[in-house]
Amino acid sequence: MSSVDISEIYEKLLQIYETRYDYANPKSVLSYEIFLLEREGKTREDAILTLYEEEGELTREEKEKITEVTMKKKEKDVERLTTLFSKGEISEESYKRAIEPIEKDIDKLRKEITLPSRPSHPTYEEEPTSLWYLLRYLWYLVPLFFGLIGVLFFGLIGGIYFGLIGGIIAYHIVKEDDEKMAMNLLWEGIAITFLVYVLFYSAFWP
Repeated sequence: MSSVDISEIYEKLLQIYETRYDYANPKSVLSYEIFLLEREGKTREDAILTLYEEEGELTREEKEKITEVTMKKKEKDVERLTTLFSKGEISEESYKRAIEPIEKDIDKLRKEITLPSRPSHPTYEEEPTSLWYLLRYLWYLVPLFFGLIGVLFFGLIGGIYFGLIGGIIAYHIVKEDDEKMAMNLLWEGIAITFLVYVLFYSAFWP
């Protein structure tokens, strides 16, 4: 592993210590824990990796907290530079050159905070009032739609097979997000096959 990779992991580990623990000086605590592992015979790289594996990844809430703290620090940098410029301690050119990348970083961080953290597909673990929660029930139309198409184009056999196929397709799409709902869709597909069978014979075999 390159020194660049270790440096990135170390920075992530330091962020975890700063966010997760109420240390007065998290950098010193981290350095001390690395030192203890080095005394046990580990290299600095192995010590950092060991601590990082023990701590695990940051949660979404912790990442949002880090983003907010980072943005506040950068806003203070802007205030400091603005004060220096207003006092004539730095030139306008130096001020613009220094403040431009900071403002871009602030805009980027602000977007990360304000953007919704919704996944690209519904997870079906939403509140009952949410749109995704309500739209998920449209999956129950899939087996019914397939069964109807089968009856219209292929008659009884088509209705039986297509209803079952619709249930299987819906099951495989939904099962990773909501296994219980996926099983309901599969049972619906099976029920539609029997429904089509019963309706067909009740109509033609009095």
